Amino acid sequence: MIIVAIFQVPTWFCYSVKSSNNLAILKLIASNGYGFDVVSKGELQKALYAKADPKKIVFSGVGKTEEDLSFAIKNKIKSINVESYSELKLINKLSKKFDEEVNIALRLNPEVSSKTHPFLDTGSKDTKFGLSEDELSCCMKLLENGDNINLKGLAFHIGSDIRDFSSYEKAIKVMLKKFNTISKIYPLEFLDVGGGLAIKYFDEDQTIKIKTFVEKVKPRVPMRRWGEPE
Repeated sequence: MIIVAIFQVPTWFCYSVKSSNNLAILKLIASNGYGFDVVSKGELQKALYAKADPKKIVFSGVGKTEEDLSFAIKNKIKSINVESYSELKLINKLSKKFDEEVNIALRLNPEVSSKTHPFLDTGSKDTKFGLSEDELSCCMKLLENGDNINLKGLAFHIGSDIRDFSSYEKAIKVMLKKFNTISKIYPLEFLDVGGGLAIKYFDEDQTIKIKTFVEKVKPRVPMRRWGEPE
């Protein structure tokens, strides 16, 4: 995924540890200053062992356990990407238990199809991933009283094996509308643009190069500082 800063924070990439948790690879990535996307305590432990900067680690994924979240909170990572209202309630409980501030991003469902295999699509309306409108409203109410929780960003993930940028473009437009609305209440800092680009197995395969992907994303996410007019 790519984290696109909107307020003062540089853009950076987060390598998905689940794609390969080989320590040599993780150490190479960390040594070059890149971030990591983890989905379990074990993956987070490996990233930290590889000397990753905790402030460049985001914890994504559904079904996070209390043990997972406790470890992430104690290690003060960049952000926990909240996938459900129940998960936010647990984070709120743990933040009080440990008396620790926790940075989070809300993963929303942009309701955009990624034109990939149905089993790999995670951004459509009928998929189980990301917060629905109703859950988002519940989360916002909880955040009003969550003294130790800092809402820092929004996140989305539209699937894997993506070969066409048009789905990202639609999702970014949807997310920026939410971003602009929520940032009037909370000083959001980043938008987490998630989804897996297709691998080029054969010469004739249509894929998106990483450089091209970045060149397409950045102009669509205007850089501005907190408090500036839209």
